[in-house]
Parts: sequence; structure tokens; C-alpha cells
Amino acid sequence: MEDPVKHMPDIFSPGGIEDEVRQCEMSPCQNSGTCIDEVYDYECVCIDGYMGKNCEISEDDCLSNPCKEGDCLDGIREYTCVCTPGYTGVDCEVDIDECASTPCLFGGTCINDIVNQWSCDCPVGYTGERCLNEENECMSNPCHSEHAFCEDKIASFSCHCFPGYIGDNCETNYQECLSQPCLNGGTCTDGINFFTCSCMAGFTGSYCQHEIDECSSNPCLNGGSCADGVNGLTCSCVSGFTGERCATDLGSCALMFHPCTNNGFCVDQANSYKCICDPGYTGDACEANIDDCSSNPCENGGTCIDDVAAYSCLCREGFVETNCQTNTDECSSNPCLNGGSCTNDVNGFTCSCVSRFTGERCATDIDDCASNPCENGGTCIDLVAAYSCLCREGFLETNCQTRSNECFSNPCIHGQCVDYHKRYQCRCDAGYTGSSCDTELMCSPLSDPPEGTEFTNPTNLYFYGDVLTVSCRDSSASTLWICLGTNTWNKHELVCTTDSSKQTLVMISALLGVLLIVFIITCALYIIYRHRTGSANLNTINSSVRMTGGEVQFGGISNRSFENDNRPSRPPSYTEA
Repeated sequence: MEDPVKHMPDIFSPGGIEDEVRQCEMSPCQNSGTCIDEVYDYECVCIDGYMGKNCEISEDDCLSNPCKEGDCLDGIREYTCVCTPGYTGVDCEVDIDECASTPCLFGGTCINDIVNQWSCDCPVGYTGERCLNEENECMSNPCHSEHAFCEDKIASFSCHCFPGYIGDNCETNYQECLSQPCLNGGTCTDGINFFTCSCMAGFTGSYCQHEIDECSSNPCLNGGSCADGVNGLTCSCVSGFTGERCATDLGSCALMFHPCTNNGFCVDQANSYKCICDPGYTGDACEANIDDCSSNPCENGGTCIDDVAAYSCLCREGFVETNCQTNTDECSSNPCLNGGSCTNDVNGFTCSCVSRFTGERCATDIDDCASNPCENGGTCIDLVAAYSCLCREGFLETNCQTRSNECFSNPCIHGQCVDYHKRYQCRCDAGYTGSSCDTELMCSPLSDPPEGTEFTNPTNLYFYGDVLTVSCRDSSASTLWICLGTNTWNKHELVCTTDSSKQTLVMISALLGVLLIVFIITCALYIIYRHRTGSANLNTINSSVRMTGGEVQFGGISNRSFENDNRPSRPPSYTEA
């Protein structure tokens, strides 16, 4: 085995400790790590949260998945949990109780069976997400509206019957005669919240409870005593008198064979008699029935019917009692509906209705559309104390009185909008077209330019106002075409001529031709003149005029300005002047 001492560094030899570089002087430890210098090496003591040779690695605090219901965000020696909705806590370990805030009202039960959600189990009579809405049990009109007032309650209703009606829903007219209120054999007639008793003879009163005292008028005469009976009386006469009323004197009246009529009682007098008439009769012999209606006992327009010692009143509708003195209370049955107030009248009543109701008994919802408030053909929808107008297209506001502005949305992209009824029209800016002025006018150049011309730098497309240069092929002349859109061009006329140098040559050639003709004519005239005068004997050879191609010869003189040197000369010709 090798000696380990041999492998230890020689600390006193060159390259030993004295020559060793101190590693920590380079500060290799990062992130506040502490450096410990070793022989030919160093060690970093890292603070919490870092690791690695140089403490350069941040420890992953999320490695252990600490967040139960959420995402973990790693930090320096820490982590942060971003919880899923419905959870909370440092590690998202707590399921949030959405029912903790008691969202359900009016005794509703909160149910938290889904994460981050809740629902309400509402008690009877309530509805809605939070049991906020109370159900109106009176909406179905369970109480007959003409018989009762319906009071809405929680999960129920209560009917408050008008007088004269009974039953859970006030559907039954109470029979006031069931209790047999009419006494002494009176006949009961049922009404709405009242009854009427028709009494037997001898009885009176609202319930026929009073027996009529026939003795109250002292009908028994001559000291007779009266015994009252039912619908009758009995007179007990004193001695010397007889008769139903003790009116007959057993003396003188008998001789007259009872002169008193109508059951009148005859009283003997000296040489005469006197008739004591029964109630209701008058006259010497009780022959006249007293008019009990003469005092006009029937009130309020009632008609009096005379009877014997009595009368009866035939009352106008709306009045009752013996003398028609009592006005029937027609408001006792609460006939006015929908909160209307009742005013009692003669044989009737008047209802003062609250707003939005009308009719004799306030049963009719006022037709707010009756005045035709919707203008311009709008359709009126009647509501409770209100109305709504369904406007025709092109009109708006509460009563459809305002015509809508079709230009309000600025439909014209590149132009001016003109508003009309239920429509609009766009007046487009130059260069644009279309119903909304959204199409830019364009032109395409002709496939072939006009004869003798060409297009200068043409493009495939031109917009409104763009120009196209048209040039002559054989000259510098040009003109401009202007795009008016839809392949329509404003074309300026262009007349193309030959180049100026060619034009000059043509003009010179024409001028020379004219001069040549003039010269020939002049020479011909001169020869004619000389011939006629005979002043010269012309040599036909020298005086000949020849034109050969571009050469003009006068006698022996030639002009070679137009001579073709390559052309062979021709023998002279002669022309006799």
C-alpha cells in the first residue's frame, strides 16, 4: 500500500500553501452565501432557500405541492397559493362557505352543495334567487271582487266579505231570514244585508213585535170599558147601553131603527139623537168616510191610499217605513268596488272612484287609450292608469309625435345625408358612389390607346381625379385624360403630326415644286414671245427645256441640285416652240 504521505502536497515547496491562491477572494458564493476557503478549493455555506456549489440555485418551495386547491407560485424561501374560486386559506385548504353571508331571505334555506355557488330553497309564498319576491295569492281573484276585499298574506290570502256575504271566498249571500226575525207570524223577505217583515193584521214594527192597541182611541162609549184583543177589541157597556161600542141607548135610538150608519153608535138626545161614529167615519149618520190622506202624511213623494180610520203609503223606490220617511241606505252593502267611496242617494247611490277606475260601481279600468293619444298612426296599449304607444316605423317619443332622424347614425361614409320620412339619401362627395357613398370611383385604362398615341407609365387602376398621360408616338405632343369613375374618362383632344424636321423638309419640297412650275411657265412664255416676234432664231438644242428626274436643263445649262449621279444620262430631247 502506498504511503499517503507521499501524496500530500508539499506545503513548503513551490506551489504549496504559500503559493496557493485564496479561492474566496473571488467571492464565488452568490445570494449572500458564506465562503469557506479550503486547500485548492472553497465551500459555500448557503442561506435558507438556496443550494448548489455557489448557492446559485433557488430551492423550489412548491415542490411538495403545498397548495390543496390552487396554483403554487414559488418565491425566495416561501411560496404563495393562488386559490381556485371557492377556496381560501394559506394553502387553499378551506372550502369557502357561500352561505355564511345568509343570502336567502324570509326564512329561505341556503344550500352550498357546489363549490363557489349557493342556491336558496324558498319557503311557501316566496320565490326568486334570494327568496326576495313574495307571491301575490290575490292575483287569481279568489275572493269574488264584487262581494269582498282580498288581503294578500304570506303563502295565503284572506277574504274580507262585504256585509251580506259569507263563505271562505265570500261566495254566498247570507240569508238574514234564517233566524226567523219576524215575530207574531210576520213574513220575512231576504235582501242583501237586510230583511223586511210583512206583519199580520194587528201587529206592527220592524220585527212585527208590537201589537196594535185598538183601545188607545177609547172606542167604547158611554162609560164602557175596553178590552184590547189581537186585531180587535171588546167593549163592556154600563147599564142602559148596549152595542159593540156601548153606543146604543136602549131608549130613543131604538125608535129610529138605528139611524147611524157604518156601525155608528146612536145616542138618545131630547127629541133627537146623535151618532157616535166609528173611527174613520164622520157625518150626522156616520155616512162619510174621513179622508185620512188629507194631511198628506206620506213623505218623500209617497202616494197615500185612504182606508177606514187609516191610510197606507205607497212609497217611491228608495224610501221605507209607514210614512216613507226613511231613505233606504243603498251604501250599506258596500257596492263601490276597487276602493271607491259610496254616497247614498234616493233609491240609489253614487260611487266616487279612485284614479284609473270608472263605471257605476268603479268596476271598469279606465281606457287611457280612449283619447287616442298616440299620434302618426301609433297603436295605443292600455295599461293601469297609463298607456303605451307602439309607434310606426319612423316615429318615436311617448306619443309617437317625433319623426325619427334617419341620418342620426351617419350612414353616408363619404357624403352628406339628406333625411326623408322612413328613409334617407346620400349625396356623395366627388370621387365616391353607392347608397352609403362607400364605393370609390375607379377607371381602368383602355387596352389599346388611340391610333398614333401611347399611354405614358400606365397603371392597372385609376381613382377619381387621377390623370393618364396620352402622348403622340411621332412627336412630343401629349394631353391628359382625367378619370371620372366607372371607366369614364374626360379626354382632351390630341392631334398628332409628324416631327418638325420632317415637316420642314416637306414644306421645302413643296415650295421648290411650286418655284419649278413657275420657272417652267415663265420660260415657256418667253420662248413663245420670241418666236412670235422673230427676234431670235432659237437653237432647238440650246433652248430646250428638259426635266429628267431631279435635273432641269435650259439649253446647255443644267441644275444638278436634284440630279441622280448614278442614273445614266439620256439623249437630249427637242421640243419645238
